[in-house]
Amino acid sequence: MSEAVIWTDAMLAENFVKGVELGVNSYGDISRYENVYGPAEGFVYFAYIGANQPVYLKIGFSKYDPRKRLKNLQTGCPFPIKMLGFVFGRMAQEAELHDVLSEYRVQGEWFDYSDYVERVVRDQLDSEAI
Repeated sequence: MSEAVIWTDAMLAENFVKGVELGVNSYGDISRYENVYGPAEGFVYFAYIGANQPVYLKIGFSKYDPRKRLKNLQTGCPFPIKMLGFVFGRMAQEAELHDVLSEYRVQGEWFDYSDYVERVVRDQLDSEAI
């Protein structure tokens, strides 16, 4: 498995600022994103548990800043959860990713982090249109 590209706080902040610049006041008025992908409802995010490399990956959806969602998740988890990245998206996109990765599902929205899972996530992060 190749080394995962883990988003730094600066990368996460830059992505979020780009969204704000595009008018992400309501998380539903992102014209450039919507012209390419259709209506955005919020963000599809990728968070992981693992010391140096992801071991388990969570694919989730949030209408608001995914970094705040991560803090809420951390409250109920005994292991540090880190953000791998996030993209503008829809709940349907999150559900589709869950279906595509169903054979890697550990429980709920958590998946084993494999080469294939890494490729799927990287494709999502690389496809960010903003």
